Amino acid sequence: MERAQALWAQLNLPPIALKQPWHGYPLGDWIERWDTWAERAVAGTWKKPARKPGAAAHRLRPETPARKVTD
Repeated sequence: MERAQALWAQLNLPPIALKQPWHGYPLGDWIERWDTWAERAVAGTWKKPARKPGAAAHRLRPETPARKVTD
């Protein structure tokens, strides 16, 4: 964000009014399994299956709230 602010200033655009926190805040429901998937994606091992997905995993849509997901 700091680099973006510097570039913004170089372009002589109006100042940015940041509201804290501008990063690191929760964006909604998140379950522990998704942390594992995210870590695997970053490590490049995302193709490695953790377990066989159940039938429910195939019916989930990205916008499904985590509270409604059961194993």
